[in-house]
Amino acid sequence: MSGKLEEIFSDEKNVEKFKQFIEKLDNLNYILDRLELFLGSGMIDELLGMLFSLMALERAFMKEEMIEELSELSARLTFLISPKCMSELREAFDSKESLGLIGLMRKMRDPDVQRGLAIVMDILKVIGKCNKECQSRRE
Repeated sequence: MSGKLEEIFSDEKNVEKFKQFIEKLDNLNYILDRLELFLGSGMIDELLGMLFSLMALERAFMKEEMIEELSELSARLTFLISPKCMSELREAFDSKESLGLIGLMRKMRDPDVQRGLAIVMDILKVIGKCNKECQSRRE
């Protein structure tokens, strides 16, 4: 064994490669420590699950008709990214206001709330219908 090592290290290129390998051992140990942490936490399984989900979504969305539908839906939602709307949404999300029954009734008289609620209710109806169809296909 000793003779074999002497033969390998007699070549200057091999010595240089070995030195480079030794210099990278700290990085390798760091990577192995992180990998061990990930394996122990179950995060690798979660990441793989998310990756497979993304791949399934990609396959579903790469169909021509789905791309057209998403494009149309995206065009309909562009109003949400207007500067005025973004500012108002930010304020709404930052609001610390609590809402009781009387406050809820007062807000229900606002035409904008009524319109928004009607949209949300229609969206919830579609989600519920699609979910029911999806579950019945699984059974």
